[in-house]
Amino acid sequence: MVTVTPNIDRLSTAVSSTLTAVPVLPTSISAPQNTSTNTPAPTNSPSPTAAGTPTSTFTATPESYKKSLGTPTWQNHLDDGKTFGIGPAGYQDDNTKIYVANGAMTLTSNSSVGFRSWRLAAPAPQNFYLEGVFKSLSCGSTDQYGLVYRAPDYSSGFGYYFGITCTGNYTLYKWSASGPAVVLAGSSPFINQGSNQVNTIGVKAVGNDFTFFMNDKVIHMNDQVTGTITDNNLPAPGHFGVFVGAYSGNLSVSLDDIAYWELH
Repeated sequence: MVTVTPNIDRLSTAVSSTLTAVPVLPTSISAPQNTSTNTPAPTNSPSPTAAGTPTSTFTATPESYKKSLGTPTWQNHLDDGKTFGIGPAGYQDDNTKIYVANGAMTLTSNSSVGFRSWRLAAPAPQNFYLEGVFKSLSCGSTDQYGLVYRAPDYSSGFGYYFGITCTGNYTLYKWSASGPAVVLAGSSPFINQGSNQVNTIGVKAVGNDFTFFMNDKVIHMNDQVTGTITDNNLPAPGHFGVFVGAYSGNLSVSLDDIAYWELH
């Protein structure tokens, strides 16, 4: 296991998202100011059931994909927060509190307007399978949490965000120099819904091809036999991490374990 400790002061912790209710990029939205880390989102959460949202089907894998990969290249059991730049005092702003204790990193948000907060680790792999084990401590129907990947830096908020809601929906959205966009959205019977539920979220990224896993099941979008989508806005390598996006004013999620495997 490789552990890399970043400079705590360089790690960014929040981003303002202005995604609309359908997975289409609005032409009137501009990118957020890099110096702002506490501006709430002015619009509602993306709705995976909105008109025009792609439909999806799901196929269970016969066994966990990661079993074929062997030992992780990097793994963090959250015994401390150093890899994510979290000191003993934790982090707190007007919307979010993040701290590490008892083998987990807990992210709590009191936002009711979709304010999104993230935390990034130092490694920046090229091609990988990334997996995080989350527990939803408390959450509302549109609250989101999940993985960030291909983040080019600690400050801009750019990156891909693959998240789930406590009502069984998922969304992949990206923030790049071109602005925000929802890449895909849908619902999954394999998401464990509600509070006090554990969900293992996985992302396989090879070049511009991405495959998504939910509790060891591959998500197949539309008629895609492989379950793989292609998007080239944010090239490799990039940092990865976790995020929360709250609308209920009472979102709390813990990350119990995170790991990645390098792919060739």
